[in-house]
Amino acid sequence: AGAVGASFGQPNFLAGYLATTIPFSAYLITKSKTQKTKSFWFVTLLMQVLAVFLTFSQGAVLTLGLFIFIWLSFKMSDFVVDFFRVSLLGLVLITSFFVVIWGNKDSVPEGRERIIRRGLLAFYDKPILGWGWSNFDLGLVANPWPIKYNQDVYVDKAHSHLLEVLVTTGAIGLLTYLAVVTRAFHKLFMEAARMKQKSGKRLNLDWSKTILVVLILFIVHSQTNVISVGEEVVFWVVLGIVGSYLALE
Repeated sequence: AGAVGASFGQPNFLAGYLATTIPFSAYLITKSKTQKTKSFWFVTLLMQVLAVFLTFSQGAVLTLGLFIFIWLSFKMSDFVVDFFRVSLLGLVLITSFFVVIWGNKDSVPEGRERIIRRGLLAFYDKPILGWGWSNFDLGLVANPWPIKYNQDVYVDKAHSHLLEVLVTTGAIGLLTYLAVVTRAFHKLFMEAARMKQKSGKRLNLDWSKTILVVLILFIVHSQTNVISVGEEVVFWVVLGIVGSYLALE
């Protein structure tokens, strides 16, 4: 329908990758030492934003809006930043809910509502260890809610990273996933606070904050749509960086 997918082949894949990696471009702008280099990365940032809009991906556009909100929070007082941290979880839930509702105005076999309900039924069948990594499709095939279609739509992804982890790895896998992500958030917050204390002033966007923002954007966007392997690699790279911080403790 006119949406751009480029080398990713699918507009939502491209949009998610660009939206979650945009903090890296912003970081390079702030760290550029010459005006020529800064201009180059600024143009790159604008091209990323334009490409996201050309994908027509609602989830990615909402992710961009979240990035702008976070960027502005870096220039505000500590009270505002603390308020932002407390409200972040609510923002994630509201964003995910909005995208799910907006994408399901019509009842269709491949609608997100049906995917979510079938996914939860699949979790009910195998709640401890799940259906196995990359076996989300098997869980849905076994639960054809509300009725069985003779020619059903094949769905192999959950349109939500948390739901997919829940169905494929069960409660144990989800708790492990949440523990790892929570630990990563805590470590990155501590690193950002350490850099602030070391410099004696609020930094606009240092490396620790950049990684933190990338992680936030991934968590938000991965709840709104199917993600590509490229986007998920960014998530694991961030966890690897956090692991290197922990190893140096």
